Amino acid sequence: MKVFDRFKKKTKHVSHLPFGAMVILTSFTDEELEHEYELPSGETKKPTEMSRREIEELKRQLKATESDNRKLAQTLTEERNKPPEVKYETRTEYVKPDDYDELRSYQILGIDVLFSG
Repeated sequence: MKVFDRFKKKTKHVSHLPFGAMVILTSFTDEELEHEYELPSGETKKPTEMSRREIEELKRQLKATESDNRKLAQTLTEERNKPPEVKYETRTEYVKPDDYDELRSYQILGIDVLFSG
């Protein structure tokens, strides 16, 4: 009944398939049935053109992809909900005065230029 209800208007597309393959195809959406998928052999086919084994393998791949997409979406949501990380960095920068060399030379000579006056 499930197969008949799903494919009553599309019998020409699936009438050549074995019953087991048609049962598997009942879980596919119309878009998925019209989409061409690449097989491990490199050729592309619509699910209605595939053998039962190819359909089963395709269904496993789609399920794995869907599971991966759900995990990625969950991870993305978690990352978006995290508070932003704030990193603080302290840097000390020493600036050499323009007259440093002159003052240093006076200091070496023993002249106290800072406190004279």
